[in-house]
Amino acid sequence: MKRILIAFLFLGQLAWAQNELDALRHTQTTLVGTARALGMGGAYSAVGADLSSATLNPAGLGLYRSSSFSLSPTLVISEAQTDMLGTSERGNARYLGIPSWGFVSNTINYYDNGRTREEVQEGLKSYTFAFGHNQLENYHRNAVVQGAFNPYTSISQMFAERAQGFFPDELGVREGTAFDLLVIDTIYGGGGTRYFPAAQFGQVGQSMQIEESGRRNEWFVSLAGNFSDKLYIGATVGIQALRYEQNFDFVERDVNNLYQYYDPFEDNGFPTEIPTDEIRFSENFTTRGTGINGKIGLIFRPTDAFRLGISAQTPTYLNLTDEFSFDLVHALTVDSTQGPVEYFPDPAPTPGRYEYNLMTPFRVTAGGMFLFQKMGFVSMDVEYVDYTNARLSSATSSITDPAYYPFTDENAAISTQLRPAINYRFGGEFRYNIARLRAGFALFGTPLSTSAQEYLDWEFLEDIKRIDGSRRFFTIGAGVRQPNFYLDVSLVNQVQQTKTSPYTFSSPDFFQPTAVSRRITNTIMTSVGFTF
Repeated sequence: MKRILIAFLFLGQLAWAQNELDALRHTQTTLVGTARALGMGGAYSAVGADLSSATLNPAGLGLYRSSSFSLSPTLVISEAQTDMLGTSERGNARYLGIPSWGFVSNTINYYDNGRTREEVQEGLKSYTFAFGHNQLENYHRNAVVQGAFNPYTSISQMFAERAQGFFPDELGVREGTAFDLLVIDTIYGGGGTRYFPAAQFGQVGQSMQIEESGRRNEWFVSLAGNFSDKLYIGATVGIQALRYEQNFDFVERDVNNLYQYYDPFEDNGFPTEIPTDEIRFSENFTTRGTGINGKIGLIFRPTDAFRLGISAQTPTYLNLTDEFSFDLVHALTVDSTQGPVEYFPDPAPTPGRYEYNLMTPFRVTAGGMFLFQKMGFVSMDVEYVDYTNARLSSATSSITDPAYYPFTDENAAISTQLRPAINYRFGGEFRYNIARLRAGFALFGTPLSTSAQEYLDWEFLEDIKRIDGSRRFFTIGAGVRQPNFYLDVSLVNQVQQTKTSPYTFSSPDFFQPTAVSRRITNTIMTSVGFTF
């Protein structure tokens, strides 16, 4: 077998890069905070006195009565059961990190009555300054499908559809590569702008693997005040940094030898069939970026037993840079006496890079807490996020700049494919002496519109299936409290259903294979803190 490696790197075709899925990926958040907050389902916006308050409701920092430092190492274990074309496979990923840490400085106001120094009872009783870090999202996931059989379409049909209407020297980088490697070819009599695919009848075996990694972090600086033990007001400036990487590998094989031995030169020297044996397509892209936002919040405490909190977060303004590349290999059996032959374009272009901006939606959260004297408390948060307000924009404002792109279609897709969502968080803590027991539940509403949730059943093409897209969290936790030390442990079980397609068509006449994953993520967090 003659084997030549292909390493053809993507120069850039925007329609394949930044879109509504990227906007959603960098807009959603998971449960945030320390092990104490996570053990209660993240329902902490009205509870306060925890580092999670800097992100959920900065007014909660005003409830600190002492200074503190805490650190929260975490182990994340993610497993995905992925189904595509009736074939099911498991993939898993692991991550070890420190998603939450920070320092809190609390200052109590005193007055001198001439004999002693006493705490101020009215007005600004104390104020709290805090800085640290909370992780907003963990991207570590792995989806795998091996040996699925697609009776309808091939990835080569996608390349052919995208190439229609262009001469070979006008094709984009990917379609041009597919043409050079005989993944697609021109139709005789088509004027040089019509193409047919290597596997135009489907009937191919398909395998896919998607590996994702990275995280989105937020460094915060916060200030909060306690007014008469009744009203707490706080503000946070958040600096976000993210890194996301995706490695996609797709293999398609002529498992039934349907195309393998066709004569490629039957009609006036023009090929009417392509003797494909195997197509291997892979791509890698990495997103890095930074952004800034602001948060304000207040907590009202009408009685010792009840607290009501409300907070708002401005849109996060992110500057992002994508770096991307792809490989394409086509194995053909031109001569049945030889094995598959693989070719590559020469020279290989350099990797692509594109800079752009993302504005995430405004968020508003309301929460309540009820205290059962010294026995513990229960709390609830409700958060509203309108994902349709996310917006992509060019990093340059000059329309004469070659890097300028208006993102008109992508922002229109955000408005139609996404929707507003309401996130609910519930939790409680039971106290006995120095021990603490916690439990919680959270439901993050689906950000996907009805049409974005739909996909075709591969066995019955007239049937439309749907994924939910919401996230469900079940949490438990425990801890101990000492005057100068505390230790908390929590377990968070997250369940979510997602869908993705290894390739897409603009025309509804083609069947688009869909991989549906049921992702289960278990997070074990330990928080160690010191008060002084």
